[in-house]
Amino acid sequence: MNEHVKKLWQLLCCLLPIRVRGWELCVARCGDEAAYPTSKLTGSCDAVLWTTEFRQDGAGNWTVYDVMEQGVTLIPEEHRNHPHLDEYLLGWALAVQEVLSHDLELLPMPSDLVAADVLKLKTPETADDFKKALLAKKRLGKVVRNYCACSGDLEVCQAVQRCQEEYKRQQQERQLEDGEVECEVVE
Repeated sequence: MNEHVKKLWQLLCCLLPIRVRGWELCVARCGDEAAYPTSKLTGSCDAVLWTTEFRQDGAGNWTVYDVMEQGVTLIPEEHRNHPHLDEYLLGWALAVQEVLSHDLELLPMPSDLVAADVLKLKTPETADDFKKALLAKKRLGKVVRNYCACSGDLEVCQAVQRCQEEYKRQQQERQLEDGEVECEVVE
C-alpha cells in the first residue's frame, strides 16, 4: 500500500466508527489491510463497511438489531490524486453523522452513505464544502426520511423541524393552561 493511501486509511480509521443514537457506520476491521484493500488493478480505494442498528431492550441495554455489510469505493481511481482528499473524508464523516442523527426508517446500506461523485465537483475544497455537497438530496440526503423536499436543503429541513418542535411545545403549554392533563409521549 503506498504511503498516500496509507495516510488516507489512517485518517479514515480515526473518523470511524461514527455512532449516533442507535446507528453506527464502521470499517469492518480497521487496521487490517484485508478490510480495506486498495485495488492493484484499478487504483481505487475500496472498503468493507458495516452499518449497524442498535435497539434498547426493556432494561435499557443496547443490543444489535440489524447489520449490513457492503464493499464500497470511497475514492475512485480517477480521483486518487485529488488535492482535497483529507477534506473530502472529513466532510464525508460529518455528512454521515448528520444523516444518522435524523429519524431514519430503515438501516441504510453502506453504499447509501457513500457518494464519491462529489470529487468531480470543482467548488468543494473544505470539509464543510464537501459536507454540504454530500448532503444534497440526490446523494446522502436521500436517506433522511423527513427530508424537506420543497427546499432540497438539509439546513432548511432542520429549521422546519425546529419550528415544528416549537409549535408542538407551544400546543402542549396551551393544553396545560386549559387544564388538560399532560401525557408522556413515548417514541
